[in-house]
Amino acid sequence: MNPLPILDRCVLDDLLDGSLDEKLERARSSVELYGAKTGNCLRVSVALEEAEIPYIVRKLDLGRSEHRSPEHLSRNPVGKVQTLVERFRDGRALILSQSNAILMYAAEGSPPRLLPSDTVERALVLQRFFYFVTDVIAVSHAGFATKNNVGLRRIVLGKFDLHGR
Repeated sequence: MNPLPILDRCVLDDLLDGSLDEKLERARSSVELYGAKTGNCLRVSVALEEAEIPYIVRKLDLGRSEHRSPEHLSRNPVGKVQTLVERFRDGRALILSQSNAILMYAAEGSPPRLLPSDTVERALVLQRFFYFVTDVIAVSHAGFATKNNVGLRRIVLGKFDLHGR
């Protein structure tokens, strides 16, 4: 992905709109998204695109365990792949490794594009977001874990005895 068209669109064109201070601060920073082709990484990249936040993709090869490398673990000690790093010119750095936190950060950075400023509209958007996070994603993760873990599947289905058989 070539970040230059996004940088041009977001930083230069939008300097005329919205808060000049916010746009200049974003122009003075660099954003990197470390990840792979996973659902969480894809939804984070969609949010960054929709928020028009310029970023650079840093692909990690999960097959080669690049997410477990000392370099990546220094950014994200848990070894998760969706990790956003924003470095500011004044030396500060922001590292977010939870996809929902990254989504909210992107939404807050682009009001009202992703998150309306009207209190009622904002509440409805957040309700939909949390429904998706808790009732859709959580359930699908539990189903995946159960399908791929024989012990857990036995517990869920009630097919176990006190000896773990």
